[in-house]
Amino acid sequence: MFFNWLRAECFCAEWRLGSYLKVLSSLSEAEATATYIETDVLHSMRKSYTSLVLKCFVELTNLLPANGSAVYIRPEIAKQILQVGLEDSDNSVKAYAEKARENLLQRGYSSILDKDDG
Repeated sequence: MFFNWLRAECFCAEWRLGSYLKVLSSLSEAEATATYIETDVLHSMRKSYTSLVLKCFVELTNLLPANGSAVYIRPEIAKQILQVGLEDSDNSVKAYAEKARENLLQRGYSSILDKDDG
């Protein structure tokens, strides 16, 4: 899939994240295999746009296949996105982080969450 616009800083970050959220929401699990590479963009915006980043990350983790190996997510990226959400003072942001963490566990990506990896 073509997501270069997500990296284009000439577009407003809120628009990019909101548009990415809409795209993720419309994808099937089978179509989602190209989306994992965009975790770097989410990671780079995690502190400034925490709520939108976590919403996107939840949608992305909703699309992960159940076998835990078909889509690669860099553990350090996932951990840092989850951490900023879990530490947020907004309870809805914490809930997004908890849902994403739950999705990762349910889909077999528990190695991402191992404490001693990063």
